[in-house]
Amino acid sequence: MYIISWVSWFFVTCIGAVNAAASDSLGVVEVDLVFPRNDTYAPASYVPIVFGFQNIKLAPLLNLSIELHVWNMTNGSIVDQGSFSDFHDDLRWTNMSSTDPFLKYRHYNQLNTEGIWRLVWTLSWSNCTQEPYWTGTNLTGYMQSSAITFTTKKSAQDIDLVTATKDQNCSEDQGIAFKIMDTETSDSGERCAAVANYTVTPNPCRVKIDSAAASNISASLPEQLCSRRNPPIDCPSDESAAQQLLVGGMACLMAAFGALSYLLM
Repeated sequence: MYIISWVSWFFVTCIGAVNAAASDSLGVVEVDLVFPRNDTYAPASYVPIVFGFQNIKLAPLLNLSIELHVWNMTNGSIVDQGSFSDFHDDLRWTNMSSTDPFLKYRHYNQLNTEGIWRLVWTLSWSNCTQEPYWTGTNLTGYMQSSAITFTTKKSAQDIDLVTATKDQNCSEDQGIAFKIMDTETSDSGERCAAVANYTVTPNPCRVKIDSAAASNISASLPEQLCSRRNPPIDCPSDESAAQQLLVGGMACLMAAFGALSYLLM
């Protein structure tokens, strides 16, 4: 009787573990344009464009990439001045924290003047249920675009990310959501997601930027600027950074040597 009970317990435990593992690989993944929104903001030297990822634990299965284009539409047609593009390459290599939703952002200096702007972003992801194709920048299985229009005007309030994301009336157009129904293993041994062929309604209003996240976004600006091709002149050079590392290393070594000498006395 005890053997039967033990076998039954073991069988139930294994089934539960399998079901738990399967459920961890299934669910809805959503990518949202968190900021800007269809609103008016004061121009700023550097304006962040922020994307949010809901259910980030499943995001690596999708090989996500985001391409964005911002056009200056002030005169009713595209104006080259101020227009720009960017590409968030394969997000599998992004250091996504355990925070959910996860925020990814970059700052841009082209929005430092008054204007009407059209932001179009395209999300690409892999899908085991479709043959992948080459988009020119990434191998993917599916892609979808979304767009918003926003305005920069000197008389508007300064950008406040916390206040801007409190709005409960944000448009569904700011989000793209899809449901992972299953996972498969490719010939290379990597897992990929089988995405449902029906539409999932996104809920971008769910993503908020609190004061801590807003501070992190602001604090990231110097590092972002210094990592670009033409960094500001006040960025530390590689040589000075190496010297700082050497001085710091020598200081630690001398401190350790002093402590060791004291112990041996």
